[in-house]
Amino acid sequence: MELEFQKLKVYIEKYFKNRLNLILPLIEKVITEINNLKLINILIIKEGNCRVCNTELKIIDTRLENEKDRYIVCCSNCTKEIINGLRELENQIKVWLI
Repeated sequence: MELEFQKLKVYIEKYFKNRLNLILPLIEKVITEINNLKLINILIIKEGNCRVCNTELKIIDTRLENEKDRYIVCCSNCTKEIINGLRELENQIKVWLI
């Protein structure tokens, strides 16, 4: 996800020059939250509850063909800030990101 947002940042800098001051901070916010999740190492947990907030973990089917990367485990509570950031970005660039 972080790599994709770095690419989005380059795209925004090229095509949304007149709104960079509104959009770039939102992208940085999402990247920060992604890095926060990496720091807590949440994706190595296979089942049970989140080590950070004790919320039940969910298994998500990414629909990728590669079986190794197809399913991820994530905490819906700890990802709220990423989802909120994505919604804010969608409002600014008028593109559905998820």
